[in-house]
Amino acid sequence: MNQEVLKSLMEFPEVIILARTLCGEARGETLEGQTAIANVVLNRLKNKKRYGDNIHHIVLRPFQFSCWLEIN
Repeated sequence: MNQEVLKSLMEFPEVIILARTLCGEARGETLEGQTAIANVVLNRLKNKKRYGDNIHHIVLRPFQFSCWLEIN
């Protein structure tokens, strides 16, 4: 993802970034599937040293969530 786009995404509230991630990753899934993806993000948030200290860093990190890849 180019730095200009990444910088603009960092300005969105975390809840919006999480919602967009869920929409992109779990569109068409059941509530259970959507909840599972949300839990992945929230579990990674507990391991800040490995994944980053906020939802932006977790979901926008390269190759973590396919909905944020430039090819999508």
